[in-house]
Amino acid sequence: MIDSVAGDLIVGENGTFDVVFECDGEILLLSELTESKQLDDCGFFSNLFSKIKKVWNSTVGKIGTIVTVATCAVVGVVCAVVPGGQLITAACVGAAVGAIGGGITAIASTYVQDGVVDWDAVLIYAGVGAVAGAATSAASYGITATIKGAFSGASSKVKSFNSYSSFKKEFGSASKYVKNGEWHHIVEQQTVKKGINGASSVYNTQNTVAISKNLHTQVSAYYSTYNSTYGMTFRNYINTLPFEQQYSEGLKVLTEFAKRLGETIYWL
Repeated sequence: MIDSVAGDLIVGENGTFDVVFECDGEILLLSELTESKQLDDCGFFSNLFSKIKKVWNSTVGKIGTIVTVATCAVVGVVCAVVPGGQLITAACVGAAVGAIGGGITAIASTYVQDGVVDWDAVLIYAGVGAVAGAATSAASYGITATIKGAFSGASSKVKSFNSYSSFKKEFGSASKYVKNGEWHHIVEQQTVKKGINGASSVYNTQNTVAISKNLHTQVSAYYSTYNSTYGMTFRNYINTLPFEQQYSEGLKVLTEFAKRLGETIYWL
């Protein structure tokens, strides 16, 4: 009997479809389980994967599946590059696109093969498409966001201001760039009020980025939390460092939280 399903879908060199299972602690293929009669008492799984194989193993099924997956990948890319795009949005839209694409693919595939639509196969393939679509879009979003972050960074031409109001007059609200956005200063603006740093070193396009309110709240909370390693809050600790280290440490915290939360950092 099957203990658990690993769930990976694979395609062999000859274009045949197979599924990976974990059975009694061993990794086996659906074809192996079928040959060993271990699926005899699992009619549900046998019917499920026979329907998937039926759709995939047709030319129409392959083309439809590839087009659907490619579309879901594009969804992830778009959500990563547009201002305000979020990982959860990419996954949800990808699931919807995958479900629709999978259903249409199964309709066309089964009709071409049998002359009638196999609605069981349509429902099953739509479900598979939703899961695959969400995973593909999310992965595409993550890859694109990583590449974007690596190549965007701070602008090569830094524009500085002598006050926060002057900066906002030039660039407006952070929500123009990120949905429900707020301006975040990597080296905090409170260091200007305390006389630690000059205004132009804080209010500039290298130090100021647009991020979501959620990400801003999480980062600010971290700064205010007592850190036993430093014997003080992270904010008080970082204020003792030279400006370059304040920036380096602040950027590290920001990017780590952004990655953890699946959030976007918008650089001017």
